[in-house]
Amino acid sequence: MLRQAPPRATVGRVSGWADVADRVRRAAQPPSRVPAAGGSRAGLIAITHMQRALVRLALLMRVVPLLQVIATMTLGFSADRRPWLNVAAGCLALSWSSVFALKVWATGRCSVRMCLADAAVAAVALLAAGAAMPTDLLTTSFYWAGTYAAATAVMLGINLPVPVGACALTVLIACYGLVVDLGAGAGALPAAAGNAAGCAAYFGCSVAAASYVRRLTVVVTQAEDDASRREARLGVRQARLDEFGRLHDEAVQVLERVVAAGEVDAARLRLYAASAASHLRAAIQEPTPARGSVPEVLDNVAAGFTSLGFPVDVDCATPLPDPGGPALAKLAAAVTESLNNACKHSGAGRATVRAVRAAGGIEVCVEDHGSGFVIGSVRHGFGITNCICRRLAEAGGRAEFQSAPGAGTVVRMWLPC
Repeated sequence: MLRQAPPRATVGRVSGWADVADRVRRAAQPPSRVPAAGGSRAGLIAITHMQRALVRLALLMRVVPLLQVIATMTLGFSADRRPWLNVAAGCLALSWSSVFALKVWATGRCSVRMCLADAAVAAVALLAAGAAMPTDLLTTSFYWAGTYAAATAVMLGINLPVPVGACALTVLIACYGLVVDLGAGAGALPAAAGNAAGCAAYFGCSVAAASYVRRLTVVVTQAEDDASRREARLGVRQARLDEFGRLHDEAVQVLERVVAAGEVDAARLRLYAASAASHLRAAIQEPTPARGSVPEVLDNVAAGFTSLGFPVDVDCATPLPDPGGPALAKLAAAVTESLNNACKHSGAGRATVRAVRAAGGIEVCVEDHGSGFVIGSVRHGFGITNCICRRLAEAGGRAEFQSAPGAGTVVRMWLPC
């Protein structure tokens, strides 16, 4: 025979369970979401393409001096002091540029060693071609080695650290000045200064362009790292929400039923607690997607509520598409939460679950003829926000709520199939 507990003890026991349920619910409130930085990976790819484009542009810039080399060797200049030396310098420039382009073009990257070798070839070409060039052409645009050195300066500015590139540029300009001074005399140096300044300007512009791309790379890389950290935090919070959702579906419901149950409901309460414990244990040990068809899963959910004294009628239009195990599990959880709300808050004695094919997916409605409420007047708690809306959204679906005072409530859920 069951003994009636003293009123004060009963009030204390109920208050304790209510406090525990309230604490669990407060802990399960979803934390504020942190927006993840999008497009970082795409930004890095775009910047990598920009870096490669700069290197390839520098390669294309030497097409002009190489065409001048070909024209020089094809047409020839009778005024050359040493034609064979000019041909040798041109062959060196052409052969090296071919090898250089084959190694650099495909990857869009140029190593420090390759850049320094390129600068050394340009310096040799300057000295050799300058020794062969007639005096009156040393400071003009027909002096192909000067244009070739300017294209080399662009490659130096893009790929080398500024101090190293500046040293290599100084060597090139010094070779050019030496050739002009020895070949045309010191009086030609002011005219040659313009070509040297142009070479330095090419170097400076390439340094500025490469520096801008490097800064972009640093910014986008940092943004990607921030996005990765935020995604990691969101993953942890997502896992927490999933765990809190299971607690809300099972443990919190048991605690709330303990608060509201009378002594005559002890058998049903034990049955419900055993079912909740079984679901929680299964989720902890081996979380698996829901198995079976949509009607079978909905029938199982309805049977659990019917066994607790809240009859649920299931009406499924067949055949129904299969949304897949993970999506079906989320649908079952959302339907369970909707029925929990109907059982606790509507005042109705039963509810109906209907499932039909709709709009490229499946629509499930949970309907009760209880007291209803004014849409917008009730703040959505963790159950509606997390256990219904979030779960359906993760599966690509959505939820809508229709209600009015005295007209009952309809929770309309849709999943794509």
